[in-house]
Amino acid sequence: MVFFDLLKTFIFLVSSVLLYPVLILLSASAVYIIWTAGRFLGEWMERARCGSFDPVKDSPRGFRFPLPVCRYRDALVRLDVHDEAAVAYLMRQAIAERQGSLEKYRMLIRLDPALGLLGTLIPMGTALASVGKGEINLVSAELVVAFTTTVVGLAVGSIAFLIYSVKRRWVASDIRQIEYITEVMTR
Repeated sequence: MVFFDLLKTFIFLVSSVLLYPVLILLSASAVYIIWTAGRFLGEWMERARCGSFDPVKDSPRGFRFPLPVCRYRDALVRLDVHDEAAVAYLMRQAIAERQGSLEKYRMLIRLDPALGLLGTLIPMGTALASVGKGEINLVSAELVVAFTTTVVGLAVGSIAFLIYSVKRRWVASDIRQIEYITEVMTR
């Protein structure tokens, strides 16, 4: 019986120690998503100025593509287009970079709601223990932490999902344009 009491105490301590890393990660995620949202709005405005590319009317050499596509086009111009392996490598690298740019949003979508749940459950244990002792002030303080972490976790995850959904379409468009530019400029 003593072993199980020690085990319960150990698990409670581990759970309590996890609260501060969870709070730090949630705070860092919240700051990061605010910064990312600002960058996202800037990219949205930049893409709106670019317009839509029409292969019939527009030349891939002079068209104002979004910045990642322009960087690829400039790198392709500096490259020997007759070296098919180098061109293929450059194109694959550009496509991988575009697809990889979505990974941080996938992580936030999955991680932050889980962090919010951890930030809810950990203080609830302390709050329930305080109820038994009659410490109502500690209960209310722990419940505030519990519910605000849930809100922050869900808000960050939701904003990350919104940004991810739009950026996924942008990345697909960029990849189509990269493939088209490669095809036209290497003829």
